[in-house]
Amino acid sequence: VLLPNGSKWQNNKVQLVIKERWQEFWTYARNLAKGRKVVCIINGDICENVVFNHHFPSSLVTLNREYHRRAAVAEIEEVRKPGDIWLIGRGTPVHDGDEGQDAETVAREIGCKQNEDGTYSQHIIKIDVNNIKMLFAHRIGTTQSPVSETTALTGMMVRAARAAGLFGSEMPQIMGFAHRHVASAISVAGYDVFVTPAWCAHGEYSYGIDPVSPAQVGGSVILVDRDSSYYISHKNWSLPEKGYEKL
Repeated sequence: VLLPNGSKWQNNKVQLVIKERWQEFWTYARNLAKGRKVVCIINGDICENVVFNHHFPSSLVTLNREYHRRAAVAEIEEVRKPGDIWLIGRGTPVHDGDEGQDAETVAREIGCKQNEDGTYSQHIIKIDVNNIKMLFAHRIGTTQSPVSETTALTGMMVRAARAAGLFGSEMPQIMGFAHRHVASAISVAGYDVFVTPAWCAHGEYSYGIDPVSPAQVGGSVILVDRDSSYYISHKNWSLPEKGYEKL
């Protein structure tokens, strides 16, 4: 990373692992998608942001948000290919800025098309590929149910079904969320809901989301055929955990 003062900052060992997995994911995704139209979705929180200091990011190499956005653009340009369609979702204000201003800047810089609202990034991404309707949003709800089989993922599925029944909304066959730093997925009666992990370490626990849970990186590949059949492949990795010190 080239800093405003002209100095360079090298990746630490966790960042080197994440970079290696990022490149491995794109090789995997491109191999699966050979001969197909490629739609790439970044589902929010494309920058860290320093205004709200949400995760107390004392390890950031610069507080200049312009350089955060440039770094995001550079990572995308490294894997982007001609003919790709890129869609940028807006995440939480603490990361993407009020009204998703950082996501909006990056989306415009990489050439995303303006949507019907006149913006380049979106809070909710809704697409239809060969009659398979998909919805992507950064944040996922929670569940208040004490039943362990009921999760936030099934909760979102029930809400979508409820909206379809009460308001005539079209229920998406696939819903993808983010926000959490670990992956999860369910498939029920032909409907799929999943959460992708983040492409970063998490807060003060560089190896995990808390003292005992390893953080994950990765993404998901959705292949849709012309007959409206589809296949979802989740490619995720856990970051290396710190070992126990023998005394």
